[in-house]
Amino acid sequence: MTPSVLLSDPEKRIEAEAAGAVEAAPELQLRIRGLRKSYPGRGLVLDGIELDVFKGEAVALIGSNGCGKSTLLRCSLRLIEPDEAETSFLGHEVQNLRRSALRKLRAKVGFVFQKHNLVLRSSVLTNVIHGSFARMPGFQVWSQATAPKHIREEAMYCLQRVGLAHLAASRADRLSGGESQRVALARALMQRPQFLMADEPVASLDPRVGDEVMDLLLGLTRQEDLTLLYVSHNLDHALKFADRIVGIQKGQVRLNAPANTLSTSALRELYGASDDG
Repeated sequence: MTPSVLLSDPEKRIEAEAAGAVEAAPELQLRIRGLRKSYPGRGLVLDGIELDVFKGEAVALIGSNGCGKSTLLRCSLRLIEPDEAETSFLGHEVQNLRRSALRKLRAKVGFVFQKHNLVLRSSVLTNVIHGSFARMPGFQVWSQATAPKHIREEAMYCLQRVGLAHLAASRADRLSGGESQRVALARALMQRPQFLMADEPVASLDPRVGDEVMDLLLGLTRQEDLTLLYVSHNLDHALKFADRIVGIQKGQVRLNAPANTLSTSALRELYGASDDG
């Protein structure tokens, strides 16, 4: 660890940086300040949220039902408009973006949700190809029949990454829950994202399959040098698959700590979050 004197003395820090003794600061990819969001009949759900997420991190959001975890994800890219917020995402001031620029930013973020949102009557390969919509909109990527060869090959590679290349020709409505979520992961990879968001990605899966999908999600994040921000009610998953855990209570961040410094019992006591669903 760099001696504190180097951090407090500008001249010594400059000398140390020139000598390679001080590591470069990690890239800040998501910065949220003063995020407030209310809903009619519910009042204020998020009350001045502040959050930083750095490149390459896996960050878990935890908290009791209705505390605003999913709302936070959506507000960060204005999928839901916040009441107030200053948000910088991948170098863009989100609140200032017009519709076209906002679409381009969203194209850089892969989303994985509890509901897999596959086109059930289409093939697995076609569903993965749909991940390229954001970067090359048009009729060509509506199905595997019309997609260019290089797109079909890229989609097959994404399926291979999640272990489902052998199901490329199968209809999506014939998949198990775990297979469907793997296809959703492949579709997200097809976006060529810089950042992944996942909202309770394994809540509908049985524990064994849920562990497998989370292990795959984190593994792909590491292999592709991505950043992951995910919501979980499973405290064991938060501890096992995150570098850092952020706990939300009464609309504010009440915990922000490395996962390896925390325990399931401490999280349950502090946040009343359930670890069984």
